Amino acid sequence: MVRRLRVDDEDGTDRVLVGHPTAFRLARVFDIAQTDGEALPEVVSRLIGDDAGSRFAGLVNVAATLGYSVEISDLPGERNGDCTFEMKRIRVREGLEPAQSVKTLAHELAHALLHCEADCIGPTRSVAELEAESVAFVVCDDLGLDSSAYSFGYIATWAGSGEDADKAICASAQRINKAAQTILEELDRGAQHQPKV
Repeated sequence: MVRRLRVDDEDGTDRVLVGHPTAFRLARVFDIAQTDGEALPEVVSRLIGDDAGSRFAGLVNVAATLGYSVEISDLPGERNGDCTFEMKRIRVREGLEPAQSVKTLAHELAHALLHCEADCIGPTRSVAELEAESVAFVVCDDLGLDSSAYSFGYIATWAGSGEDADKAICASAQRINKAAQTILEELDRGAQHQPKV
């Protein structure tokens, strides 16, 4: 509970001054298990599907060109992947659908390119996540993998929606495009050096 004090300014306008909390009261809440009805919509949906063109293996090779190793790991919580700059290591959650693994690795590669400590004084976490997921979307789109079911909701979670999201994406557009281009060029270079079977 917060005290509010209504005061009249010299010009005759009303103002409300808000103090600090002075007390707390109980409020009733419900657990989702206590409710009925249709399931709530998910903001992001993990991708399902195959990795038809061995895109994951190609992205692992891109990571190697950047000096990063890629591990399939049991990660805590709901996280799909992580990038540890000091160890030059990218981890992808064990048990993901192949399509989700490709998107997650593209996301973590974007962090490796854009947010490593040597380069980064700092985007905020929200900018870093917006950039990484935008790069993942562009890379996946070029590879023929539709990641919109995951990427759009994820970006909105970090950047908001509407005009705020547009401004944030525009502010990072050059960095996003450059990182996506770097990943795709390395993929192409790796594909050219693959022995023909």
